[in-house]
Amino acid sequence: TAVEAAVAYARSVHQAASVTCATDKLKFAAYAMRDGHDANQRGNFAAARSCFLAAARMSGGEAVAQISAANMALKSGSVRVALEEYKELLRRPDLEPAHRAAIEAKVALAAPGKGSRLAGAAPRLPPKLPRPPALPTVPVGGPAASLGLSLVAKYANHD
Repeated sequence: TAVEAAVAYARSVHQAASVTCATDKLKFAAYAMRDGHDANQRGNFAAARSCFLAAARMSGGEAVAQISAANMALKSGSVRVALEEYKELLRRPDLEPAHRAAIEAKVALAAPGKGSRLAGAAPRLPPKLPRPPALPTVPVGGPAASLGLSLVAKYANHD
């Protein structure tokens, strides 16, 4: 799947350390965020968490990516991990008020003794990273392909 490919790619570039251009890092972070949201919608919280963690690393610690990763830990049942990550985020002086409020709501839901409240809805955060455009699809065969091949043939020898 696209999520598994994104996770494999992030690992293959050794946690994005070999991606030197800041623009490339942000682009890959945006793709990882998109794949994380897709995996979350499919119910694959572990894959979503991996994507969000990769996005956080590639974006230099983007709060939204870190919050999303903690949310996936919570959805996966790793309450202790989620609480630790939420508390770490709450110590950030640069955390936006809306993010702080959403995290505090999650901590209240996940606090020991709350049990069934974990299924309750918490405020959604606006994404900070832009969603990358969909990759273009190219039809194979048919009149469009014939036209494309004839144009290539026509201009291939043109100087």
